[in-house]
Amino acid sequence: FTIWVNDSAGQLNSSGLYFIIHDSVSPAALSFVTPTLSNDSASQDTYAFINLTFNEAHPSACILQFNGTVNYSMTLNGSDGIGPYCSFNVTSLAEGLHNYSVFVNDSSGLSVSTALRFFTSDRTAPVVSAVVPSTANVNRSSALNVSANASDALSSVLNVSLSFVNGSGTVLYSQSSALS
Repeated sequence: FTIWVNDSAGQLNSSGLYFIIHDSVSPAALSFVTPTLSNDSASQDTYAFINLTFNEAHPSACILQFNGTVNYSMTLNGSDGIGPYCSFNVTSLAEGLHNYSVFVNDSSGLSVSTALRFFTSDRTAPVVSAVVPSTANVNRSSALNVSANASDALSSVLNVSLSFVNGSGTVLYSQSSALS
């Protein structure tokens, strides 16, 4: 559209040419991409980089809702309608469970959000304690039963390994068991 104005002296002027874009399509095909952590994963990093691609001809903003209370304005790239994506690096993460979702808005005010995702920041090693027989009960010709207790306050214990090493550092026996 153009706005024209003239005065009583016959002077004429215009505002220029303006376009109105009628957008009735919400942003779509939201997809988290590398290096975003997988949902329900664990990391020992003190940061989480969140990267989201989507389809939208006229994106205006991406908002990261972190831990249900903090909203961050994400960096919007490719806003010309060709391959738009948003990214943000959350730093100084405390250990523990975190959650987030991303809201994508377009220039017409249409909005869509991702599902809520979770990850655990865990920088503390698991706790392990061996339950071994006393040396008085060990016989070189009999089987040696060894057990262990393993736990982790923040993440699941994935496996337990046992190795027998002689005095010179040579591994005499090794076994690993995956836990479910």
